[in-house]
Amino acid sequence: MIERAERHAALHFASLSTASGAACNESKDDLHGWDYIVEIPPTRNPNRLPDKQPRIITALVQIKSTTKNRLITRIKLSNALKAIQSDLPCFIFMFSYNDDQIKIFGKHVWSEFSEIVLKKARQSEIHGSNSLHKKSISVLFEPSDEIQSSEIAQWIQRTVNEIGEDYASKKIRIRDKCGYEKRRYIVKFTLGPLDNIMQEISDHEIGYSEFLPATDFAVYDERFGIQSSYPEIFSQKGWAQFQTQGKNAILTISNQQVDKFELNA
Repeated sequence: MIERAERHAALHFASLSTASGAACNESKDDLHGWDYIVEIPPTRNPNRLPDKQPRIITALVQIKSTTKNRLITRIKLSNALKAIQSDLPCFIFMFSYNDDQIKIFGKHVWSEFSEIVLKKARQSEIHGSNSLHKKSISVLFEPSDEIQSSEIAQWIQRTVNEIGEDYASKKIRIRDKCGYEKRRYIVKFTLGPLDNIMQEISDHEIGYSEFLPATDFAVYDERFGIQSSYPEIFSQKGWAQFQTQGKNAILTISNQQVDKFELNA
């Protein structure tokens, strides 16, 4: 069995990456889980102008290792969330040392991984824990995730290129929409004070009054069907307006400082 598998895996990754022509910069002051920043030069296209050549691919990499049969590891939830929040491509590699063989497996931080992490982070907030660095998630590698040792840099490059030049915007879209398929906000408020609630609501519905007074107006973020513990916006007093027929609209909330908050309603 190999000694110091974790360190050996990191050095082996750097050696394999540089052998493929990539620049592999070790993280010397790491606070966010990255072991390397990898820069992969593109294949030059002789038919394109210099300023139209493909860009260098910069990726953030975390290295894990195992000497057991199960291809599973754990990473801090805080670091996993940072991988999703970064617009750069992020990868997790597993070096498996078993039966005198070294096998390499790779995971791309993309939609499936994002859903798992974002849901776990939201659940942690609901349970009253914002210390995500004290929590971890499991990352399971499948046999289909295996990568040939000579093709690490090429695999990273191919994975990023398959998504396209708008990689960052697609990753942002995944991050911003994941968990909001049903709805994004829950709005709560209390009507009043009203002297005669039924009469005043009826008067408002037929147009005798333009607004109704409201108190404790709160807008909560809802992700994966889980409401946030604290409102994104709160107002002790306000006004509400109702219509007899529903239609698409923009709900605009503002305060005396003219700060505005808009959402689809």
